[in-house]
Amino acid sequence: MKGRVELCYNHVWFGICADNYNNYYDIETVCNSMGHSQSAPGYSSSFLDYPGLPLFPFEFYCSSIMGSLLNCSKGAINCYRSYSTNNYKYLGVTCHDKCIHGDIKLSGSGYSSIGRINVCVNGVWGTICNTGFDDADASVVCAQLGFSRYGVLHTPNNYYYSNGAHVQFYNLNCTGTESRIWECSFNNSTSQYCYYGNAAYVICQTNDATVDTSCTTGDVRLVGGPNEYEGRVEICYNQMWGTICDHYWDTTDANVVCKQLGHQMTGSVPVRTSYYGEGQAPFVMRRVSCSSSDSSLIGCNHRFESSISTDCGTANAASVVCLEVCNDGDIKLSGSSLTYAGRVELCVERTWTTLCDQTWDFNDAAVTCRQLGYSSYGAIPTYNCYTERQLSFGITNLGCNGSEEHIFNCTHSSPYLYNCKSHNDAGLVCQETVQQSNCTNGMIRLVNGSGPHEGRVEVCINKAWGTVCSNGWTNTDANVVCKQLGYLPMGGRARSGGDHFGPGVGPILMASVDCTGNEESLIECRTRSCDATTCSHHNDAGVTCERNCTNGEIRLGDNAVLRGRVEVCINNIWTTICASYWTDKEATVICSQLGYSRYGKV
Repeated sequence: MKGRVELCYNHVWFGICADNYNNYYDIETVCNSMGHSQSAPGYSSSFLDYPGLPLFPFEFYCSSIMGSLLNCSKGAINCYRSYSTNNYKYLGVTCHDKCIHGDIKLSGSGYSSIGRINVCVNGVWGTICNTGFDDADASVVCAQLGFSRYGVLHTPNNYYYSNGAHVQFYNLNCTGTESRIWECSFNNSTSQYCYYGNAAYVICQTNDATVDTSCTTGDVRLVGGPNEYEGRVEICYNQMWGTICDHYWDTTDANVVCKQLGHQMTGSVPVRTSYYGEGQAPFVMRRVSCSSSDSSLIGCNHRFESSISTDCGTANAASVVCLEVCNDGDIKLSGSSLTYAGRVELCVERTWTTLCDQTWDFNDAAVTCRQLGYSSYGAIPTYNCYTERQLSFGITNLGCNGSEEHIFNCTHSSPYLYNCKSHNDAGLVCQETVQQSNCTNGMIRLVNGSGPHEGRVEVCINKAWGTVCSNGWTNTDANVVCKQLGYLPMGGRARSGGDHFGPGVGPILMASVDCTGNEESLIECRTRSCDATTCSHHNDAGVTCERNCTNGEIRLGDNAVLRGRVEVCINNIWTTICASYWTDKEATVICSQLGYSRYGKV
């Protein structure tokens, strides 16, 4: 029952001013005088304008629950009018039927398993003071309500707003094994003080699917991954494993989880969207916000979560990929599904780090592949291709001569001496099997053409011949090849795909070539050679170069016979002739020079 409060005095109904009515006992007295009780503690007041209703000339001050407001102390009225209507604001309350002594319930969330704890004492609903309320107390509350006593979350103050809740229980002290809170020790003396609104709240679990009585609150584990270093994050709370909502889940949070598990404290990758499966564990934490100084996940700022009230769906479980603690001098490749390609990571002071690519070259790549157990021939240095995780730099300014067995045998510098950013990670592509050659870096050749001026382009890198992927291959790139081979630096035609000159064999050593045309050799052009790992020999690049010509030499364009565009060599470059004033006389001369009849020319 709810509505505006009206008081009969001397046979006249009066309204009561709503100003300053924050006293629990005033509102409870109103409900009690009508044979009702409040709802779960914390009154619901409505300030109702009602022009014409006389205002009772006093305010009431109840020190306890009385039989009538008239039994309470009275004081001078100080009531203000509404700014919008210029009427007085009258007090309204919501009353409920009296409760049965000993009953408990949760309120404030809309869910029976979540909310503020309400306890019925002598027919009146009250709350439990949050001061001293702990996990053992929360477990008993949930058990009494018929929910699991495991995985109970004791939520922070005012998690579900209480608005003046009347406290009935102080200093509740359960062991966690009781079946009802009345079996626990407590104090319900009215002389006890509890901060206004400081009521206890809980989130109960509705099933025991992930109960583990051997785990301790705060323990973490990774589930669903292929190894101990990656998986869905689960945290133990009150002997039950729970899941973390991935909203706001970031690298710092992942690093703290990995640190707690004894893995490397940096370089962790946060993974979202239940990548390692949804699992059966309920959501217990959300809005996790760790700092680098945190040593455990439960010590990070967070909010407790419930699977039934969450805005975090089953596809939002947080996961991590950790780095294992390493041995100094170890190296590995990461960021690629291929074992022979990736970003170079090296162990420095038992921590995985990366290598700055500012001086990264063919010799460095050859030594690294050799140390990894691959051939040094055809080793390709790559730049900023594999950046799946953020790691600090271990060494910079690497300078190998190509003969070393270990990159730490090469000259190198401290990372603090150079300004190297995360997009300067060195990477490489090693070759699993390759044939050695005596060629030198950057040499090129044309293979399988009709003459020396055309064919499939092959380039030498680290004493191995390989092809060039035709993705993005243009005439500009072709002209640089032709220039390097001594042909005309223009007029070269790019041939894409292996259909022109057949597919090559061996490694693909360059991809995504992007020449400006000013380069003297193909190896000077920008490339993204890591793309070579996704290219096949059916996409080998080729060229057709313009052969060098002699001044005055003529030909028909596109190797035409009898008819075609006239091209003439001037200063050793093939050019065309403007058609203005072009007549049969000029055509006759051209045909005669080409060895054809002088007659019938057009």
